[in-house]
Amino acid sequence: MISTTLRQQQLLTWLNQETPYACDELDVVSGDASFRRYFRFLNDGQSYIAVDTPPATEKNTEFVAVSIALAQAGVRVPQVLAADIVNGFMCLTDLGNTQLSSLLHLESVSDYYQKALSVLDKLQHCHDGSCMSLLHYDRALVERDFGLFREWFVQHLLELSLSEAEQKMLDEMQDFFVALFAEQPQVAVHRDFHSRNLMLVEQDIAVIDFQDLVIGPATYDAVSLLRDAYCTWPDEKMKAVLFDWQKQTFPEVESQRFYRWYELTGLQRHLKILGIFSRLYLRDGKQGYVKDMPRVMEYIKAVTSQYSELTELNHFLFQRLLPVWKEKQCQLP
Repeated sequence: MISTTLRQQQLLTWLNQETPYACDELDVVSGDASFRRYFRFLNDGQSYIAVDTPPATEKNTEFVAVSIALAQAGVRVPQVLAADIVNGFMCLTDLGNTQLSSLLHLESVSDYYQKALSVLDKLQHCHDGSCMSLLHYDRALVERDFGLFREWFVQHLLELSLSEAEQKMLDEMQDFFVALFAEQPQVAVHRDFHSRNLMLVEQDIAVIDFQDLVIGPATYDAVSLLRDAYCTWPDEKMKAVLFDWQKQTFPEVESQRFYRWYELTGLQRHLKILGIFSRLYLRDGKQGYVKDMPRVMEYIKAVTSQYSELTELNHFLFQRLLPVWKEKQCQLP
C-alpha cells in the first residue's frame, strides 16, 4: 500500500505538472467513510478541492460521468475540472464547508428537508436523455447489501454463527426486499442522500458523494434523508414532509402504500448500515460510526415491530442479537 504522505506528494505533483492549476500546499479538508481524501488549495486567490481517490477502491469513472449528468439535470454538484482516472487524482470546484447537517434544528429541519427533496426530484430523473449507463438495484445488489449486515454485524462484530433456520429466514428477507424494490417506481437513486452529503452553497443545496448512483426504488433516497443514521427528528414532522413531497412527485400512488414502501425500504437500508458501520470500525479503524449504531437499531426496532410479515425478523434481531449487542456495546469505544 502506498503511504498517505507519498500519495499526497503525488497529488501535488500531478496538480502542478498535469493541470492548469498551481499549488504550493494542500490543506486537509476531510476524509470520509471511503478511502478518498479531500484537500483545499488556492490558485490565483481562488479556492479548489483536490481529491486523492485511489482507483483500486473508488469509482472514479462513475464519479465523473454522474457529475456531468447531474449538472445537466439542474442539480448543483462539484464540477470536475481535471481528472487522472488511472492514478486516482481529481481537481474539483470548491462548494465550501457548510454541510446541511450543521444547519439543522427543530425549527429549520422541515424547510431544509423540503428543499433537499426538491433537489431529489431533479436527481431522480438525471438519467433521462443521458447516455450514461446506470446499474439497477437488482437482486445481486440487494444480496450484496444484505450480506454486509450478515457478514460484518452478525458474524464479525457480534461473533455469532447462525443456524440453518436463521439463515433461511434471512434468505427469505432478501427475497422480500428484492420484491419490495421492484414494485416501486424506478428512478435514479443516490444511495446515500443524507444531510452530511448535502452542502448549502449560496442558498442552493448541492449534492456530493454520488458515484454509487443506480436505478432503483423511489423511496430509497427519501428515507435516507428523513431517517438519517446520524440524526433523529420527530417522526410526525418527517411524515408531514414526506407526504407533501409524495403528493407532488408520486400523486398516482396511494399514500398508505407509499409509506409502507418508505418504511420497509428504510429497514433494508438500516440493516445494511449496521454492516457498513461494523466494517468501518473493525476493518478500517474508524471508531466514530459506532456511536450512531444505537440510533439505527431504534429505527429497525420501530419498523419490525409494526409489520406482521417481519415478526420472525424482529424476534431474531431483538431476542437473539440484541443481548449480544448490548454486551458488545460495553467493549466498544
